[in-house]
Amino acid sequence: MHGTLYQLMQASWLMLLGMGLVYLILGLMVLVTKLMSHLVQRIKNPSSPSPVHGSVSDTEMAAIAVALHLYRQSLLSGAESSKEGRQ
Repeated sequence: MHGTLYQLMQASWLMLLGMGLVYLILGLMVLVTKLMSHLVQRIKNPSSPSPVHGSVSDTEMAAIAVALHLYRQSLLSGAESSKEGRQ
């Protein structure tokens, strides 16, 4: 009886030790991953390109505005025609 109890206590201790080590290693992995992510972002330092003022002429800006207007109209007319087709 005492041998069985001793073996159960050893098994429990070994189980707790193993689970503790697993959680410790997982926690270290999370910390190392966060640290690496922070370092990569710091090294990479993403900089957004600043717009260059005055590089687009007025005629180019007008052409872009007209193209956007026509594109949006084509989207709206396409949506309306698809609604009519369903009815």
